[in-house]
Amino acid sequence: MRAALKVVHELLRRGADPNTRRHGGTVLNHALRLKQAPLVQRLLREGAYPHPPPKDSAARGAVELAAFARGNGFGDEAIHCMRRALWAAGKADDQRTLRGLLVHGCPAEKELLFTLVRQRRSLACIQALLRFRADPNVADSLGTHVLTIAALQGEASVQVVRSLLHAGADPLRPEGSEGSSILEVARGQELAPEVTRLMEEYAERAQARSRAA
Repeated sequence: MRAALKVVHELLRRGADPNTRRHGGTVLNHALRLKQAPLVQRLLREGAYPHPPPKDSAARGAVELAAFARGNGFGDEAIHCMRRALWAAGKADDQRTLRGLLVHGCPAEKELLFTLVRQRRSLACIQALLRFRADPNVADSLGTHVLTIAALQGEASVQVVRSLLHAGADPLRPEGSEGSSILEVARGQELAPEVTRLMEEYAERAQARSRAA
């Protein structure tokens, strides 16, 4: 094992791809399974990222990267590297890498969610962030909510609007400094009927729950 690790470090020093894949995982996946902390740390520094573990991961001894890194004293560095890779994956519409990072403990950053919706990026990546609890009510420094951004994109973003609402986005939240709700802004812009209808349905449910409480 010691000799093999020495060879891997030398290959990385000479420019080998740290994201080489084989047998269902990346080099980082296999280093985690073998619990080789120095190699995991080195791979992260070289830009490696984990794939999602296979369905039978328990049988294969899968290890979560974030927890492993914390336990071995380089948790902050690991999270920093994972966040950087998460943004790169999101902007490249690389759902597999993004999901792998989230499964391995990378925080689902609300700022990335806002950016992906604003830039009309991959629906699958947006949904993955929402599944891992990125805030569906995130707003920028001007108070513009991500749901508003999606709604203003019209018919092309119906599925994004649906995903945000399903994750807990509130169409009755005040938008900006005007005091109008997101739903009222959408109505005023005469957007796609499907977008407005979805928001009205979720608003009615929220009001019904509020009255029942």
